[in-house]
Amino acid sequence: MAITDRYGLPVTTPSAVAAARFQDGMDRLLSYDAGAEESFAAAVRADERLAVAHAGIALVAVAQGDAATARAAAGRARHRVAGATRRERQHVGARPGREGELAAPQGHEQLGRLRQIPGPRRAARRCAPMWAHVPGRSAP
Repeated sequence: MAITDRYGLPVTTPSAVAAARFQDGMDRLLSYDAGAEESFAAAVRADERLAVAHAGIALVAVAQGDAATARAAAGRARHRVAGATRRERQHVGARPGREGELAAPQGHEQLGRLRQIPGPRRAARRCAPMWAHVPGRSAP
């Protein structure tokens, strides 16, 4: 049986624990609550292949101003995103680049994609100010 999130959307993992920890991490991240990093790390421990959990670690690192950790976690997410759902690939921000490489889209593109997903539209509006702090990016 496929594992789904609270919105009934599939999560590409065989681990219910990984899916639950990822969901908890997103809830904490989007509500500016403490513990998001620990929840994403627990999701990764439960399933190292869960690309969106690595992307969550990258988001937390960006919010904390830790560029090295953000780059490393984003890289791990991009390397694990093959086989994930379209929504998860968009969450990771991976898209085909030159010569088949993966490239992250601009922040405003990612935020626009988040607005298309049922449920987190309000969260997307709340996250828009975060993009103002990313050098070279602006909120949509």
